[in-house]
Amino acid sequence: LVEFVIRKPWWKMWWFILGYLLLSAILIFIYFQNRLNRVRKEGERQNEINQKFAELEMQALRSQMNPHFLFNALHSIQDYIFNNDAREANRYISSFAKLMRMILDASKEKYIYLEQEVEMLRLYIELEQLRFEGKFDYQINVDPSIDKMTTEIPSLILQPFVENAINHGLMHRKEKGQLRLDIKPNVNKLCIILSDNGIGIDHSMQMKKGDQLHHKSKGVSLIEDRIDLMNEMYNTNIEFSMSKLDPSIKEFPGTKIEITIPQLT
Repeated sequence: LVEFVIRKPWWKMWWFILGYLLLSAILIFIYFQNRLNRVRKEGERQNEINQKFAELEMQALRSQMNPHFLFNALHSIQDYIFNNDAREANRYISSFAKLMRMILDASKEKYIYLEQEVEMLRLYIELEQLRFEGKFDYQINVDPSIDKMTTEIPSLILQPFVENAINHGLMHRKEKGQLRLDIKPNVNKLCIILSDNGIGIDHSMQMKKGDQLHHKSKGVSLIEDRIDLMNEMYNTNIEFSMSKLDPSIKEFPGTKIEITIPQLT
């Protein structure tokens, strides 16, 4: 009697099936891993493109912030020269040139030190005082606990608000106006309050018509766009609000601007 043992073909053996399943799992893993890497790289490339576009948009916003002031400053210099006031013209040109250098340097940066921003504002406000012949006084108060040399804020973020306060609020007063800037810390944030005793938001809006409204509000609208863009790009939380300083005063209720910036040190 002859016995025969018929063995399973090798492709039905347990070790082959196990190996096949393991190999298939590895190949599937490699395929999806490669696909995931490609998707991730494409996402990173798209993010880089979006970042570059956002940076270009940010630069465009910064570059559009000061032409109105530039025009007014040059017009004032022209007036001084025509009035044969060479000393005042020379003083104005010197301050104007220093401010322009600082603005050009700051416009290249996303953030600058608070010391630089305050100095630029001081120069700008003093030039406007010269231009409007002392029609207003100003105060800039920085809390002593803030290190202005290490604390950073978005560059050129305050000048359009100061410009609006002077040109659309204080200039309509017959008496001397007041402009005040307070900067203080608030739980790992920088709280900036700009206030003036001008005609207020409602009266200012009523006085602006057509193209004049669009032109004069452009600086502030650019800043609002820039704040939104920075919050989106850098996942930060810069907050901005505008309100009446004293609603009980009908003729000159004034305006209060509050900006809260997460502190960078």
